[in-house]
This record gives sequence, structure tokens and C-alpha cells, in this order.
Amino acid sequence: MMSAIPLPEGKGKGELSPIEGYTKDYKEAKQTEKNQEPTENMKLVLQWVNTVEATDEQNITESDILASIDTASTSSTNYYGQEAFKHFQPKLFKLLTGIIPREVHLSVVGRMKGGGNNRVAEDDTEVRAVFRTCRWPSPEKSDPEIMDNYAILTELSRVGLKVPIVIAYDSTPWNSMSVPFMLLERLPGFRLEDIYGSLTLKQKERVARLVAEQLNIFDTIRNGKMGRIQGAQDCIPVKRTFQPEIPKDFKMITLDFVTGRQHKLHVKPSRSIYTVMRRMFNNWISIIKKGDIFKDNAESLQEIYLHLFEELRAILEVMKLRGFFEGQEGNIALHHPDFFARNIIIGASCRRPDILDFQIEGVIDWDEALYLPEVLRCSPCSWLWELAGPQVTNLPAWEEYYGDSDELPSGRFDFRLNPDERKIKTAYDEVLSQTKRDFMYKVENVWIRRLWKFALSGVYLSNEHDVNRFTRFLENWAVYVKATRHRFNDPNASRYVKISPELAQQIRKHIKVKSTKDDTTTKESA
Repeated sequence: MMSAIPLPEGKGKGELSPIEGYTKDYKEAKQTEKNQEPTENMKLVLQWVNTVEATDEQNITESDILASIDTASTSSTNYYGQEAFKHFQPKLFKLLTGIIPREVHLSVVGRMKGGGNNRVAEDDTEVRAVFRTCRWPSPEKSDPEIMDNYAILTELSRVGLKVPIVIAYDSTPWNSMSVPFMLLERLPGFRLEDIYGSLTLKQKERVARLVAEQLNIFDTIRNGKMGRIQGAQDCIPVKRTFQPEIPKDFKMITLDFVTGRQHKLHVKPSRSIYTVMRRMFNNWISIIKKGDIFKDNAESLQEIYLHLFEELRAILEVMKLRGFFEGQEGNIALHHPDFFARNIIIGASCRRPDILDFQIEGVIDWDEALYLPEVLRCSPCSWLWELAGPQVTNLPAWEEYYGDSDELPSGRFDFRLNPDERKIKTAYDEVLSQTKRDFMYKVENVWIRRLWKFALSGVYLSNEHDVNRFTRFLENWAVYVKATRHRFNDPNASRYVKISPELAQQIRKHIKVKSTKDDTTTKESA
């Protein structure tokens, strides 16, 4: 999987490379000291790492590597309050020298962009790898998320998807880093997010086709039930190092959905989307009625939350009366819930504007992979044609729809796109079947997905983004129902509500109080 660094040009067989020579001299000097521990001891490696030069920025071309390993990561150090990379680096070097085979010569460890939940580093050897660890490890003896990630990536690789290969992992904190970690082979190329804006129109059309092809590939990985993908934990070892073969009793399972964060309730499985969503809303309402999740202003908060979720459940019933869920049960397949440009690795040849044969080299960040029916996994990848900035509405696309294609107004593809953006969208659509395009763009299906996200993840009044999404959802739903109620004889199929001014004021008041408390806490901790 990993191989030794080739001998530098002009180096004869048996000769040491410069870095090997420095290491040899350093070890020999240390060996002369009285009662010196064996050279393999990790303390010696930890001292030796300080002689390794920092990453040479002149030689770094990958856009996702940050400025310098000697500069503290703003995101990790300041935002998350965690140790600077210059302190993190020696621990990582020590760990890697302990798990990498002797024939692999580790020369440089640099830093890469991490996500909201992960810290990421790379070893700059001939075979590059990515080191990944959780920002907030599990307090348990072993971190199940590490084993889940290993299992998911191993399974997806086994079925032919281009994903990072796991070289080694440890789900326990019993290592030099004192945190669970994963070491993965680094996919070649660039994050699409970092280079997409600089591509030519023809190249963007090429990317749109490739992204659509990926969705078609995901559709071929079927499953019998919807739920979250996980490795069967009794079949996944707590740690694993440089063993390319899959464990003999390796097995994947599909977990039932769960509602709630601190107080979790399992959702009884069903192939019916309507049934699963109703059970989810019932769970949320049960958690709210129990009441012990509320601390300050408990009674008023409980009343607000109860009203919100009862309204969402009522809208679900209206959708059922209108026939939204008819014929939606089949075709359960793989879904990547974060399938955006930041998690797509594109071939490096795309840097040349005349190159149009580059490929997607892989897709990363499969932590929350799901099996879902087609209607729930068919949000269009409109970030392909909406990513560039202000549109006809004069609002940046990202601000307007929170990165969620289903939040855009129903006429979004008719009036807002300029000619170039239409070409990108056309290239994307041409790769997809008419059936899949119906799942993406048909207004009833968009409404199902918008409601599904509340059923799955809830609404949190402490999150202004959540509140804005919820209020916009009710406003849009009222407009839609009034415009289409003439199609239905049943008055219950035309039910809608508006948030009363009193309720809206209570919600905003809660957000303001929450924000003030957070600001006070931040100042006190600072």
C-alpha cells in the first residue's frame, strides 16, 4: 500500500540519503551516552523530529495545504481552542514512526484543512497519506465513529467506489497522540471547491457531467432498508495497521434512524417514507412533552417546540392527502449527505484550461452515509451553477438558500440563471434519466425533502439558521397551498398555518437571550 521513497538521483546502492545520514549520526551520538535507551525508543524519535526542517512553502502546489506548519492553525487554535500545529506536529511524527513500516521513510509532516469535526495532517512522503482525528473524541474506551469510518470506506472501496483507502487506525486513545485516529491514503488532485471558480465554462460543463455520473453510480449500490450505514462492531477490530486484507468476519449493517440528541429515541423501520417521517415527528413530540430537556424558561420553550413539531406533523398529513407519497417507497440506495464541491477530488490536469479529459479522483467525508429512497437523495447539485456569487435576485446564492438546493424558490431554474449557468445545468441534466430529473425538480418531491430534513434533524431555536429555515418553510407552504387548493375537494388537503406575530416574537426573544448568554460565556472564558 505504501512503498519506500525511491533513491535520489545519483545515489548509489547502499549509500544513505542526506536525511538518513543525519538520522544515523544523531542516533550514534545518542548511543554513546551512558545508559542510553535503545534507538527504537520513541523518546529518541521525538527528539529527532526537531531536526527535520519545516515544510518548504515554495514546493507546495496543493491548494488545500495551509501556509506553514510553524504557523498555528487559526481554525484549530483560535476557533476551537486547541493546541497549535507546531505542538501537534511532533506528537504526530512520533506516532507515525511507530506505525509506518521500516522501509517507508517519513520526511515531512504538514497541515491540511480540516472539517468542523476533524483535524487533518499529511505526511509528505513519496506515497502521501492523510492523518485524521476527531476534534472532540468520544469519552468511551474506544471511539465507534473511527471504526464506522473504517468500515464504510472499506465497504465502498470493495464495491468499486473511489474513496480513500484506510492504511491504519486506532479507535482508542492509547497512542502517542492520546486520541483515536485514522491514516488514509491521500487521493491525488484538488478539492473541487478550491479550483472550480478558475475553470473555463467547458471545464465546468465537464465537471457537471462527472458529478451527475457519480450520482448514477451511487444509485447502483442498493439496500433493502433505509437507515445509517455502520460496520458491525463485533466484527471490526478496535485498531488496525497496514493490513490490506479485510477482516474475515467483516460485516456491514444498516441502523434504524434515531431522533433527538441528548435524549434519543429509535425510529421503528418501514419502507414507507410517510410512516418513517410520522414516527420521527411523534418521537420529537414525545421528547418535548417529557420536558426534562429544557432548563431556562422551560414552560414557554416547551410550548413553542410543541407547536412547531405539531405543525410539521400536520403538514405531513396534508402531503399524504395530496398523494405526495404514492409510489415513493422503492429504489433504496446509497446517499452521501455532504456531496458538495468541498468533498469531491478532481484530477490535477484540470489546471490547464485546454484539458477536458480529467476525472473525479474520489469522494471523501462519508461519515454520515445513508441508504435512502430516491426522492430523499435527489436534491439537485445546483451548487454547480449557483456557486459563483450574486444572481438575478442580487443575493449571493449561498446566503439565499443556505447551501440547500431545495430551499430555492420553485422558479429558480427559469428566471435566475444566466446563459453560461444554463449550459452547466444542461450538461448535468443530460447525464440523468428523466425519472431522476422528476425526482429532483418536481415540486411535490422538493416539499417532501424539505419536510424530511426537519423530521430527521429537528428544529433548534438556539440556531438562527434553523429558525429561518422553519419560518421560510411555513411561509412558502402557505403560498403553495393557497395557489393549488382548487385541485382538491377535501378541505383538509388545503390546510396551512402562519406563525402568529406573538409566537414569532417569542422565538426571536429566545434567540436573542441565547445569543446574549453565549456572548457572555465567551467573554468570561476569554
